[in-house]
Amino acid sequence: MFAKKIEKPNGCYTFIGAHWPGIGGLGDWLKANGKDLAGKTVVMILHDFEQVLQFADRVLLMEKGQISMAGEAVEVLSSREISQVYNVKTFLYETEDGLHCYVKM
Repeated sequence: MFAKKIEKPNGCYTFIGAHWPGIGGLGDWLKANGKDLAGKTVVMILHDFEQVLQFADRVLLMEKGQISMAGEAVEVLSSREISQVYNVKTFLYETEDGLHCYVKM
């Protein structure tokens, strides 16, 4: 990860200029810091539905700066709202690697 980490007095972290070279870097960072993150909220902006399924428990779906839907990642990614916001159809399926999301344009 290429970023400057700033720890705030309330125990929150801010990353300035955060860039992960691929999702592997982000996953590695989350795994390495998981113990420190227990019970804390991590806010991430993701547009890749596979990453959402991998890392998010709860999701806010935004449309034009407004919350369109909030809920568990599986609930939001399989909703009618996500189809309307992104103008796509999503299909969730499970393999031995876990849950995945197929997007039909």
